[in-house]
Amino acid sequence: MSKILRSQPETDAEASEVPVLAHVGANLRRLRAAAGLSQAALAAAAGLSRRTIVGLEAGEANLSLAGLDRLAR
Repeated sequence: MSKILRSQPETDAEASEVPVLAHVGANLRRLRAAAGLSQAALAAAAGLSRRTIVGLEAGEANLSLAGLDRLAR
């Protein structure tokens, strides 16, 4: 069955992926807002697209460690 139709994760890694992405997204949104940055301003500063920032904050996008490092700076 495709991942789109499957309601239960098949592995422990898939089960833990969603909460981690949601947690990262919530923290990113909170810290961005505290810094007074728009999504576009954060994206420009980190060398990412605004669409990537939107996806991360929604808990729908995944990012490499290098990308997370650019956001942290």
